Amino acid sequence: MIWHVKNYSQPNYSRTGYHYESIISESIIRKRDITLTKRTLVLERDNYTCQMCGRDRYDGVKLEVDHIIPVLKGGSDDISNLQTLCFDCNRGKSDKILHNQMNK
Repeated sequence: MIWHVKNYSQPNYSRTGYHYESIISESIIRKRDITLTKRTLVLERDNYTCQMCGRDRYDGVKLEVDHIIPVLKGGSDDISNLQTLCFDCNRGKSDKILHNQMNK
C-alpha cells in the first residue's frame, strides 16, 4: 500500500482497490509492504489469538495483522510493531496507539 501525505488542513481519504491514499499535514510518501511470510510469522507468534480480547481462530473470528504504532503515526512494518487482532478489535482500535499494547 502507498500512502501519499501532502499539506492540507483536513484529512482526505480515498480507496481504490488495494491502493490507499491519505492526504494529511506533511509531504511524506510511505509504502507498506507486509509479506505473507511476515503475516504468518506474526499469527504463529501470537498463537492465532487476538491480543486484545483473546478470541482465536477456533472461535470463528477473522484474524488480522495490525500495526501497534500506526504507519501514519511513524510505525514501521517491523515484526516487533505488528500484532494479531480480530476483525472487531482492529476496527475498534482504528489508528489509535494503545499504550498497554506496546508493552507486550
